[in-house]
Amino acid sequence: MTQPHRSPQESGLLARLGRLPRPGWPDLIAAALLVYVSAWNLPDPLDTSTSVSVGVAGSPALFAVLVTVCALATLLRRVLPTASVLLIGLVCLIHLAAYDSLSLLVIGAGLIAVETTTSRVPRPWAWPLLAAHAVGAAVGIVLAGYRGAGLEMETARMGVLITVALVFVAAAALTGLLRRRSRERREQVRERLALLAAQQETERRLAVVEERNRIARDVHDLLGHSLSVIGMQAEGARAVLSARPEEAERALAVIGETSRRGVDDVRALVDVLRSDDDEPDARPDGQGGAQGGTAEPGAPGAPGMGDVPGAPGMGDVPGAPGMGDVPGAPGMGDVPGAPGMGDVPGAPGVDDVPGLVTGVREAGTAVTLSLAVGAATPEPVGACAYRVVQEALTNAVRHAPGAAVAVEVDVTEDRVEVTVSNTAGRRDSDGGANRGGLGLVSMTERVHAVGGTLTAGTRPDGGWRVHAVVPVSAGAA
Repeated sequence: MTQPHRSPQESGLLARLGRLPRPGWPDLIAAALLVYVSAWNLPDPLDTSTSVSVGVAGSPALFAVLVTVCALATLLRRVLPTASVLLIGLVCLIHLAAYDSLSLLVIGAGLIAVETTTSRVPRPWAWPLLAAHAVGAAVGIVLAGYRGAGLEMETARMGVLITVALVFVAAAALTGLLRRRSRERREQVRERLALLAAQQETERRLAVVEERNRIARDVHDLLGHSLSVIGMQAEGARAVLSARPEEAERALAVIGETSRRGVDDVRALVDVLRSDDDEPDARPDGQGGAQGGTAEPGAPGAPGMGDVPGAPGMGDVPGAPGMGDVPGAPGMGDVPGAPGMGDVPGAPGVDDVPGLVTGVREAGTAVTLSLAVGAATPEPVGACAYRVVQEALTNAVRHAPGAAVAVEVDVTEDRVEVTVSNTAGRRDSDGGANRGGLGLVSMTERVHAVGGTLTAGTRPDGGWRVHAVVPVSAGAA
């Protein structure tokens, strides 16, 4: 069965109507009681010129209409509180003009109107309406008593009647104020709960994004460079297989060792991820979530395996190594002789840079190292310096083959300064220099996470230079 088509205006109106308050069971009971007591408490008609001018004054039909209006106003006091109060006030005026005495209908409906005024009518209008009800109640009861006493009334009796009327009005008004305060508190609790739920949902999503970002970083740290080394060694082995088989055999040995290390590191990463529930701060490289942002993998600044197949980054400049690798690539530790994720128990640091350089040399790249360590470095600072050297070397090898690379690391009591520069080399053959990478952005974020600065740019000879300065105080914070 097909549903009738509704325009957006009709749908919006229906939605707004659906959000309106509906009569509650107390309103239904109050309306039913008004009708019931009114049926057994018919007032005497007022035989005066005032009542005659009403036309149907004092007739049962008029009283039935008044009862019906009061019942409807009671039912609608949650939906239209101001209109409900005004209708009941009009009914009370007509009743005083048409009947000789006050009936239970006027008394009950008047108290309901007072309670509605203080509990549901908006505050700018609630107080004037409450004052009007108080004055009306006093005038009405005095008028009814004046008529019942034969148009004569003592001052004392008048004061008593006014006091009684004001006491009932005050009791109904206080009841409404208490209900308003209770309702407002419940609404505040609901708003706070909704805000808390939204905040928790936001935190949950951010935690998921951060976790995905961390997993992507760790996976790339373990496999990104390993796959690059395997590809580079495979190309070299194929080139020298027929002429120099012993060199091809060494390259194949490097490929086998790197593959085994990659498998072991992936297993270690899986174990760490499985133990995150018990040890949320455990990280394979000791970096934790402080090194990266909360961006989705694949978004700017988010590490991902998609950058591994030769994303160029800075390789757009001829001869430049390119920073297209995702930050935190595991370094040359996967080459025999260099420290890697599998054999360093904690986070790599400045002391591991010589092994990293040795691994690059064994891979066939000319690298010089100048290392001056004048003070101890906190683990986050040392790990950041290591990652900068690691990624710059990786990109130099991948995107500027044959270039000479110079690494300078200067550690003082105040800061750690890292400079990696290379000469112009051959353009990489995989076309990576023609594709955009996010390595420089990710490396900058890594350095900024520990309060440092990073600059990168071309050299006059067509090479590339990466310079990072990290304050030692950042690791102690």
